[in-house]
Amino acid sequence: DGSINITGGTINISAGEDGIKGVKSVNVSDGEITITKAEDGIQVSEVVYDTDGTTVKAYVTGNIGISGGTFNITSSEDGIQCGKGNITITGGDVTVNSTMDCIQAENILNISDGKGVKAGNLVNISGGTFNINTYDDGIHSNNTVRISGGDIDIAAGDDGVHGDSYLYITDNADINITKSYEG
Repeated sequence: DGSINITGGTINISAGEDGIKGVKSVNVSDGEITITKAEDGIQVSEVVYDTDGTTVKAYVTGNIGISGGTFNITSSEDGIQCGKGNITITGGDVTVNSTMDCIQAENILNISDGKGVKAGNLVNISGGTFNINTYDDGIHSNNTVRISGGDIDIAAGDDGVHGDSYLYITDNADINITKSYEG
């Protein structure tokens, strides 16, 4: 059905394209996952393949859920990318080295523990420890960024935290921007 569920184990992937790719969803609750030499480390996309092998474009709203595990992702594009859907990270130890976005959701990115951070609609961070070192923006949304908790250290080549429309930060968040063009 286009879903990938990982509940444990040790997984080492060296891929020329995507490391782990699902059409509807990718869910990880435990395990040690190392992905190297991949374009996108973990991806859910809107591409559906017909039975004869030809590509049919469908607009599937997929999801990536991470509730545990250890991730070490090295990618030449995005580390974790969800084409039309949402990414939810509620646990785990996520380390991403990428040349583009570390974590990129087209719709909603919810993080209560982890590292990352870009979304098309909403970035909502309520906790976690973040050590972000990026060439572009540290935390970015094309619409709204809401930070209500967490310990966040950012070194960015462009903006430390950027929301195109709205940026909400409460006093429960500890944000330290050591380098940026705009904080």
